Amino acid sequence: MLSFSKEEMLGKGIADQPCLAPDTMSVVRESQKKYGESVAYDCPFIKKSGERCVMHLSQASIKDAKGTPVENIMAWIDVTEERKREAEHANAISAFSKVLDETAKGNLSARIDTKGWNEELETIGIAIDTLIESLEYTVNELKNTEKC
Repeated sequence: MLSFSKEEMLGKGIADQPCLAPDTMSVVRESQKKYGESVAYDCPFIKKSGERCVMHLSQASIKDAKGTPVENIMAWIDVTEERKREAEHANAISAFSKVLDETAKGNLSARIDTKGWNEELETIGIAIDTLIESLEYTVNELKNTEKC
């Protein structure tokens, strides 16, 4: 997942791992304070290639017979692409809302910039733009009819 070898990872405390982003430990500490000993949260990491990624961590404390936490066990999954898609969808919804709001206010020149969007969102953006263009054409035709 992160492309580091076992030798690079095993036998090191979490603070000494080569995969830590500058803000990893602060996210870990804040999540542990907020949620206690058993937590699940998104956390930034660095792949061996230097690429930043987002891992969803599930962490639980291992306790001794007295109930004192002595170690943590952790499972993680790369959710980088999922988080990117979520951000893309949120940005698209915002863009759709802005253009439709402008159109509702009478600005029929408002259009959605779909550059860089995935095919699904681009298709929706183009459909909205086409609908606005059709409305703009109809309004112009009505204005021309009124002039006659």
